[in-house]
Amino acid sequence: MAAKITLKHRLEALMIWALPLALRPLPFRMRVKVGGALIGGLIRLVPPLRRRITDNLALIYPDLPASAHRDLLGRISKNIGRRFIETFFATEFSARLDEMHVNPDGLVKLKEVQASGRAVFMVSGHFGQWVAGRAALRQYGIESGALYRVNANPIFEKHYVKTLVDGGEPIVPTGVAGMRTLIRHLRVGGVMSVLLDQRLIEGPVLTFMGQPAITSPAIAELAIRHNAAMMPVYATFREDGRHIDIEVEDEIPHSDPLRMMQAINDSLSARVRKNPEQWYWLHRRWKIEKDCR
Repeated sequence: MAAKITLKHRLEALMIWALPLALRPLPFRMRVKVGGALIGGLIRLVPPLRRRITDNLALIYPDLPASAHRDLLGRISKNIGRRFIETFFATEFSARLDEMHVNPDGLVKLKEVQASGRAVFMVSGHFGQWVAGRAALRQYGIESGALYRVNANPIFEKHYVKTLVDGGEPIVPTGVAGMRTLIRHLRVGGVMSVLLDQRLIEGPVLTFMGQPAITSPAIAELAIRHNAAMMPVYATFREDGRHIDIEVEDEIPHSDPLRMMQAINDSLSARVRKNPEQWYWLHRRWKIEKDCR
């Protein structure tokens, strides 16, 4: 049953839509540049948002000089803004395949797993432009569904699902309702994309970038149960901020589910440390209930 749309939902949607719609007349790249600058500036001006990023940076980079800290905050904020505009106009963004470059070795690895009849979890995080990986691989015959968290705002939820469809189907919400669809997809050897870097309320505590972080073993358990491969996939922007490298890493061997999830955390950690401005530092990834931060 569809969620009831309230006045609060409408006001939230208006705030979300206002800037993208105002920028729509501009060429796509100009939209991204201007929108990134405006949203990035807003993030730095709003104390709770700025503080969330700076607290995370202080935790992970405690010895970072103040000047470098400010510079990284600016680049992170601008990046978050640009990714929002690209994702909002996902259909237009996903059509820019000439700017997406898939690593040939990784593509071969992924196709070999597919050819064996096994399902694949393409695991990643909110790093680079996570929309790009699914769009780029689709042109090579690798269509992937997406497992996602339902948005609290039903108006934006409808729009967000449409953006996910541009990369392939099925689009599966987390929870009991979506689990049946997910399992059916795995049983026929399907490919499913899932982002694993959001905060959870409860679960085992592993490490991410050297700090404790709640990490669910559910995806690893599903991979083992259905003999599915878990392969990290990243879409990293080049220095020009326009071209994107899609890289598929080696399959994470089946073992203990927590060991597999730690391997995923370590894989993403390495990417973030190399290009910290490209990760979504607004996540409360390290917040644990007993934690007073």
